[in-house]
Amino acid sequence: MHELSLAEDLVAKCAERSGGRRVLAVRVRCNAGVDAEELSAAFAVAAKQYAGRELEDATLELDVVPAHLKCSCGWAGELPEDSIAGHIGICPGCGHPTELSSGLELVGLRVAGDPVQG
Repeated sequence: MHELSLAEDLVAKCAERSGGRRVLAVRVRCNAGVDAEELSAAFAVAAKQYAGRELEDATLELDVVPAHLKCSCGWAGELPEDSIAGHIGICPGCGHPTELSSGLELVGLRVAGDPVQG
C-alpha cells in the first residue's frame, strides 16, 4: 500500500517537528493521485504505532489539489482525474504512463502547549 509508506514518513516528520509536544492535528496538501481515505486510515495506524506518544490522538486534515505531470514528450500540466490511476498518471499528450510525485506536502501542525509526559 503506497499510502502506508507515505503515512509512516509523514508521522516521522511530524514527530520530529513537534519537539516532543502532543500533536493535535496535521494539515497536509496531497494531489488527486493519493487515495485520501487510505491515507487517513494509514495515518491513524502509523500514528498509533509510532514509538513516541506525540501523535497518538492526532487528526489528519487533507487538502486535495490537482495532480500535475511533466512528461518526457514535453507535455506538462494538470491531469484530469480520469488520467490518474493510483500514483500513476497517463500523459494526455502521448499516453505514456508516468509515476506521479508522492504528492504529499506537510503544511502545518497544530500542537498542544505542553510536552508529552511519558
